[in-house]
Amino acid sequence: MCFSAEASFTAALLLGTAGGLSLKRSNSLPQYFLAGIPLLFAFQQFSEGLIWLHLKKGFGDHELFINAERAFLTFAFFIWPIWIPLTFALLEKVLWRKSLLFINLYFGLALSILNLTYAIREDINVKVIHYSLQYLGHIPSQEILYPLIVMFPLFLSSLKKVWLYGLLVITSFVLADYFYRTTFASVWCFFSAIVSLFVYKILIDNSKEKSGSRELAL
Repeated sequence: MCFSAEASFTAALLLGTAGGLSLKRSNSLPQYFLAGIPLLFAFQQFSEGLIWLHLKKGFGDHELFINAERAFLTFAFFIWPIWIPLTFALLEKVLWRKSLLFINLYFGLALSILNLTYAIREDINVKVIHYSLQYLGHIPSQEILYPLIVMFPLFLSSLKKVWLYGLLVITSFVLADYFYRTTFASVWCFFSAIVSLFVYKILIDNSKEKSGSRELAL
């Protein structure tokens, strides 16, 4: 598989479209958070597309490159450990599940703050390795806590078909970890972005279920 600016920009276009359609399907704040997942991934992939253009074709000045790099890493290490747990905690209706999801959110907040403190002090460098991007810097290990925080809600949520989304995310994690170990952060974000297209189906299926319940009540 070859990754490139074209791949990132194409992913950004697809995700932006899916995110827009998902927002149109949403009618509550928690649903807007869920619909925002592919949309935020679109911004993240667009930023990585700019990084590719700068590294491979010299596009843009150094400041643009640095801002694109910061944007990508902000999503990867700060936004996602908060956004994913918060989204499914807000969506959850079962009290004991909701409580566990908020506890998970606190861990996500702590990890994001820790990552932010390291990001302020450390320089992160990025380079092309075997058609993928490698981000180099001294940050706390993310190998266990990070995937647990972002994947735990996908299997605890009682929302219809979210567990299928969780399986796709785990599969993307395993593939990225096994085949792209040295460029894991970039590749897993790309794979996770693509599978987030499934969010649109989750919104459709759950809106149909609510409509059916209302009809039965009538």
